[in-house]
Amino acid sequence: MSYFSNAYRKSFVGTKATQAQAASTTAVDDGFIMTQGIATSALSNTATPNTLGPGTYGFFDPATYLSVSLAGPTAALVTTGKPLILAGSSLYANDKIGPFHGGYKESNKSKMINPKYINKWARMQGAGAEQAIYHVGNTNLNSFTATGTLAITAGGTGYTNNTYTNVILTTLTGSGSGLIANITVAGGAITVATIVSGGQGYVATNTVTVPTSIVGAGTGNILTISAIKYNVGTNTKCSFEFLCGETYNLQFNLFGAQVLRYLNHDLYKTLAAYTGCCPTGSLAPTPVDSTLVMINWANQVINDVWMKDFIQPIVYSQSGVPMFATTALAAASLNGIITTLSTTVFQAATNGTYTNIPLTGGTGTGATATVVVAGSVVTTVTLSNPGTGYTATNVLSIPAGVLGTLHVTAQTTTVTNISSPATSANVWTNYVSPGYIAGTVAGLRFIGAYVETTFGNCSFQKTDYFDQEIVQMIVQMMDIDGNPCNANLCSKSENAGFVGQGSGEVVFRDVILDESYLQNYFASDSRIREITQGDQLFTAVPRNQRYTRYILNHSVPRYNNPTGIYDDDQYSLNIYVPTSPGVTAAAFETFVNTWLTGATSSVSLETFDHTPTVPAAL
Repeated sequence: MSYFSNAYRKSFVGTKATQAQAASTTAVDDGFIMTQGIATSALSNTATPNTLGPGTYGFFDPATYLSVSLAGPTAALVTTGKPLILAGSSLYANDKIGPFHGGYKESNKSKMINPKYINKWARMQGAGAEQAIYHVGNTNLNSFTATGTLAITAGGTGYTNNTYTNVILTTLTGSGSGLIANITVAGGAITVATIVSGGQGYVATNTVTVPTSIVGAGTGNILTISAIKYNVGTNTKCSFEFLCGETYNLQFNLFGAQVLRYLNHDLYKTLAAYTGCCPTGSLAPTPVDSTLVMINWANQVINDVWMKDFIQPIVYSQSGVPMFATTALAAASLNGIITTLSTTVFQAATNGTYTNIPLTGGTGTGATATVVVAGSVVTTVTLSNPGTGYTATNVLSIPAGVLGTLHVTAQTTTVTNISSPATSANVWTNYVSPGYIAGTVAGLRFIGAYVETTFGNCSFQKTDYFDQEIVQMIVQMMDIDGNPCNANLCSKSENAGFVGQGSGEVVFRDVILDESYLQNYFASDSRIREITQGDQLFTAVPRNQRYTRYILNHSVPRYNNPTGIYDDDQYSLNIYVPTSPGVTAAAFETFVNTWLTGATSSVSLETFDHTPTVPAAL
């Protein structure tokens, strides 16, 4: 046995699609063989009656090299915790290279595993990378914007009948400001109040009133805020006032592997924004429209030779309107956002709550839902991420199998409403300042991103760089002395970012390394690679796939040690299965759990799963 630690590790790949037991097929669940009596020599057989081949694995009786399962006579081997071996199919299609050099289709087998000597059983669910998002000032995350409908608690009396547009309402309770609405007066009372701009600083149940200077000399109208958008807590620093005649500095600290590769150090940058001269004759600095300051900073970011490739800014005006650098960016971010879904047909599925399940189909991308299954039937499909680019009447679906083993028919849901499309007002170069609106502050939302060059399979080299770490950032306004603590403009990280788990690039390289210990070397020359079947690994282990990794560590006692000291050989078995949202390799997990229980082992499944963070809708 080699002294290298990787010689004690083996990789098994479960990329074979799930198939039911039939006369011409062996039962397979995410690559795991569930039929007993299949020989290890049949693992590479793609033809009937087995229909297996690359991407299959299972547990086998070391006495017969036949597969065991939880159904049938061999179940006793599992429920009583007898030693087994784990074996997987070869990843190659041909047994020989030329007339003599053969053995490539030999199955990949572990040492005999005694479940009493298993010391680790773990799962690391595959999960995609998440971009870092940082907010400065009032944005969609922390603006306390009133949304929905204003409830007319009291319509009042004596008002002048008419329709009044863009009325700034007066706060009665709470500390919010800037709420703008269209008001209808009929019969001397307020009858309709439609929100135009939600303002900032409100909480639900706060009350406002329509000023008599607008609707005439009446009394008694009270409007109640029913709902708040992105109410995340109080922060007095978000009420900062920008004054004329001042220069405000925003400091950036960008870091992460991509930044280091680009600059060999973190990226520090301070951007200065001057608010312009004060009005002639003013005795003291006066507040200015903070939106103009945010636009100034955003323009510097997108034009900076260092920063433009790492972060993208979105400006939120003092009225809460999101604005982008270009019309194309505005359309890509705002058009076709789903607001409501309608589900009328509910399919059979496995009980549970499934979060952030991607919805496929339609004209857009990015929509996810939370699905609740009770009584073996889907009960609710609730939108969690609205995505972009959809149209009303789009039919979206959750493919069969995503909601457990009972989910055999795709679950569909229909888009019933989408957001209003982007307009010229969503491009900051078109912004026309209305002047300072008392009590309001604009904001900036920064998204970290960087795309590294990735080469295709033909020119792939195992030494190629591939990035996983995301661009991270800290953004703060500095005072005149360069101190961020006294700047008094709120800043908040919505998502620190996540590098992802189960990247196909990592798994592919792990498989290459483990195959080399089986004397199946991955050639760097593309022609030699084709001759030695190395190019078939790209099909067996797609690089663009996310994988869930199972780890089964066990020891093999070494009683005859030349040193005379009892010692163990430690082995790590890594099983990779493609990741599906809300889905695990259930049959494999159940088998191992039953096996460990039968051996009266204290080892249980450890999970290292990641719950995705869904960014707040724009």
